[in-house]
Amino acid sequence: MPYINKEDRKKYDTLIEELAVKIVDFNNVRNDADKSITSSAGVLNYCITQLICKVFDKLSFNKLKYWHVALICGILDNVKAEFYRRKASSYEDLKIKENGDVSVYEDLK
Repeated sequence: MPYINKEDRKKYDTLIEELAVKIVDFNNVRNDADKSITSSAGVLNYCITQLICKVFDKLSFNKLKYWHVALICGILDNVKAEFYRRKASSYEDLKIKENGDVSVYEDLK
């Protein structure tokens, strides 16, 4: 994950927190029975898409090129991989301990 220094983070953290609250509040405004992240998945997807596209549009690229697409996809892949490494991996390890491993993976140990 490309870390930015703490001073630069301050420029974005308040805005990110406000957006996160609005995404979660989307459930309350719509009065959805399901208050889980699944209700906000579309909103989260929309916000990420809009942010990426607006940033790249504002960089004043005259014409979309392959390397723009590769850069955007690389950023998203890195975010996904880091999220998995930091959040999902430990959850999966916990579930393996609780439920036992899948037999084909037990053979690999």
